[in-house]
Amino acid sequence: MQSAGTLGNDHARAGQQWWAALPLPYNKSNKPIEITGAKFTRVPKGLEVVGYGAYARDDSEGVVMLMEHGSPGMPRLDKLKDHFRDANQVKAKTESSIYYGAWLKVTGRITGNLGGCKFEYRQSGSDFDQTLDCDIALRVEKKS
Repeated sequence: MQSAGTLGNDHARAGQQWWAALPLPYNKSNKPIEITGAKFTRVPKGLEVVGYGAYARDDSEGVVMLMEHGSPGMPRLDKLKDHFRDANQVKAKTESSIYYGAWLKVTGRITGNLGGCKFEYRQSGSDFDQTLDCDIALRVEKKS
């Protein structure tokens, strides 16, 4: 797979829905893999995972890393084909054409970072999982 990164936004508000992507999967091995699942293992108080999705980079004109649902100028992921339940074959030494993420609802003050990007995959008939150290620092905007 690959290394980690950090994203953030300090302007979320209670009731909003956000999309947060996991890192783009990259198969570093010499054999193909099939990604069978992806999720965040650390969800802080103040955020609720509404659901997970997986979208083709070509359909969304690249990887949408973090956005508020309905943001002007951003792709409408909810209108694209969701590949989350489909088998995602990733050839050896290749990055995935599909990226994964979560739809999040802001329920109140967010007490920590969203993180722990876990991928489940199958290779040569065996099941594996790998959790990457990733952080998304989504924060509720402070009232002035």
